[in-house]
Amino acid sequence: MELKNYQIKAINELFEETVKFLNKNDNRKIVFKAPTGSGKTVMIAKYLERFTKEIQGNFSFVWLSIHELHNQSKNRLQSIINNGVFKFSNLEDVQDNILKQNEILFINWEKIRNKAKQDNPEKGIQSGDYTNIFMADNEYNRNLKNFITNAKDEGRTIILIIDESHLHMTIDSKKIIDEIIQPKLQIDISATPEENPNVDVELQDVIDEQMIKKEVIINPELKNDRNLIIDEAIIEEAIKKQKYLKDLYLKNNSNINPLILIQLPNEKSTLSDLDKQKIDEIKDILKNKFNITEENKRLSLWLSEDKVNLEEIDRNSSIIDALIFKQAIATGWDCPRAQILIKFRETGSQIFEIQTVGRIMRMPELKHYQNEDLNKAYLYTNIENISIAEGVAQEYIKRKEAKRKNLYSNINLKSYYLPRIDYNDLKLEFRPFLHKEFFNKINGFYDIEKSKENINIANKFIDFNKELNTKIITNLGFSNIDEIDNKIFLSGDKKEEFKQSYSYVKVLFYSFLSSLCAPFQQSRSTGILEQSIYELFEKYLGFEEQNKSRLDIQSIVLTNQSFFIDLINKSKDEYIKSREIKIKEPIETIFNVPEYLSYPDTFNENNFDKCILSPCFLDNKWKTENDFINNYLEQSSEIEWWFKNGQGNKIFFGITYKMNNELKGFYPDFIVKYKDERIGIFDTKEGITAEQLETKLKAEALQEYIKEAGNNKLFGGIVIPKENGRLFKLNTNDVYEVSNGNLISLN
Repeated sequence: MELKNYQIKAINELFEETVKFLNKNDNRKIVFKAPTGSGKTVMIAKYLERFTKEIQGNFSFVWLSIHELHNQSKNRLQSIINNGVFKFSNLEDVQDNILKQNEILFINWEKIRNKAKQDNPEKGIQSGDYTNIFMADNEYNRNLKNFITNAKDEGRTIILIIDESHLHMTIDSKKIIDEIIQPKLQIDISATPEENPNVDVELQDVIDEQMIKKEVIINPELKNDRNLIIDEAIIEEAIKKQKYLKDLYLKNNSNINPLILIQLPNEKSTLSDLDKQKIDEIKDILKNKFNITEENKRLSLWLSEDKVNLEEIDRNSSIIDALIFKQAIATGWDCPRAQILIKFRETGSQIFEIQTVGRIMRMPELKHYQNEDLNKAYLYTNIENISIAEGVAQEYIKRKEAKRKNLYSNINLKSYYLPRIDYNDLKLEFRPFLHKEFFNKINGFYDIEKSKENINIANKFIDFNKELNTKIITNLGFSNIDEIDNKIFLSGDKKEEFKQSYSYVKVLFYSFLSSLCAPFQQSRSTGILEQSIYELFEKYLGFEEQNKSRLDIQSIVLTNQSFFIDLINKSKDEYIKSREIKIKEPIETIFNVPEYLSYPDTFNENNFDKCILSPCFLDNKWKTENDFINNYLEQSSEIEWWFKNGQGNKIFFGITYKMNNELKGFYPDFIVKYKDERIGIFDTKEGITAEQLETKLKAEALQEYIKEAGNNKLFGGIVIPKENGRLFKLNTNDVYEVSNGNLISLN
């Protein structure tokens, strides 16, 4: 195997660091940084060959990896190292309960770290005990600790190699390393190490040596000139790109069939019934439009329950055009002809895993081509905004995310949150509460016979005809997949609008309702909420009579989220009151602006300089708030930053007040930081809402809170617009009256 210049340099540096550290008395660590696709396994293999030739001593090696990478690494090293010196073992292969000289023990991190979550007296296991036989004490003394202890007793030095070291390095991991393995030398290998590297392979060197592609292009030339559903559009474009690239390879006298990787969303178990629907949708498109099927050997599957046509998939000239997978090949799998990735977004995340993108970065013939299109990887996705990360799991829908600006310093405001007691789950009795609240909101008729009239009335509040579309970034490129900050979103100026896929509408709908179940038990209550909405549309709005599908209902709810969020929350409040369940005592917390916040689709991105979050997402339907932002918060030279507060969540700023002897939570609209260190707490009101008793109680509770805080830099109150929202009057009196207040200066 002919090594590249950067590989020779890295091997030399690794060896020099090793010699230096082995001569020290204490234990040392080498951090080896190597970009995805640079051939790190080859470099380590050649390093180990040199190690046994030039370093005298008695050594054993432990190789730790995540998932099934330890087996892949074992097989790869065995194929490269052929000097007959090393023995390659898994835990079950260790003989005589001892690591032999030059034996490399390959271990799966997850397997040895697992601990019992609860006692199991029948098996003699207590909570916190290791569950893997090679970590627990046993009558045969076959466990990792004995393997290593026995080796050390025979004078062997332990060298530890950790592959993908930046992943899953937990407290338990460090404990295993420090207390059981206790290596003389530890080598951490990663494309994105958490510590400064001793040995660093530069990305540009790898590109210059033509080992990997020059860049990744996201959704190139993706257009919607035929009103397509997004899933169908990106599959079409990927197939078109594949044919184009295959023709280019032939012109270069290379018989390469660029493979398309199709990554399914990795949904939670509650949504697993949708997996088959998604797979069937993809298969139907591939079969009916492109004749790509399992039967004709052009389609492969790599799923936990189904593995099909994988035998010759990595051969450059293979007839296999596409591989459908979930998470199995995200890390470590090599198929250099893979050049196109289709990634379907997950409900809770719009983030790419670096390792998955890395599967399409290698060059199939370890060289670049004259036509630059062959030196690029192509990514097609239905994700609206794209961030690169190592893997993120979110609980609910996360469609838009904002990050707190660096200029922020903690303000540490005392805040109060009203938790509710455990309500278990919604019951069938909830349905009439939702229906009644709906007709209260639209001033309609709680009458099945008047469904046609209700539709006409509801039209004023709900857009029944708006399509659930998605705007997709097109023609966006990036090169270094390893070093993109996983908190920075990639955004493109060019976006195309597509219809949302049917299966994903169902997933979104389910997750939207799940996110609104609190404080009730989520998994059981979501179904009641779902059926309540279906019944509302089908019976009281005549959808059943009009033969409209539940997909229509799902789309309407998702395109009118603000209306239904308010409807569901008010319905839950009324339902709770009917059960005479009391609120617990408030919990005192300390408020600071959250570092990250996510927002629903109904919020719009705004270009406001002084908003402490970037991007600035707002629900722009409230005129009074918009006027206050535009005409005061953004205009005042005294203001450093402002934050639009949220509702009903302990991460937001809240105080309490009493109404009808019931304790309630009040979340003022704005927290404002002034340049002179003052903190303003403002809530905007206009018209009849400014005159309501509830506003008076909130205003007076806020003044009491400010007094009790004892901070002369803290002030605030109810803000009422004057002169059509061009000026604002601030009420700071202990007793609130609409006529009180002074104009806020814009200085």
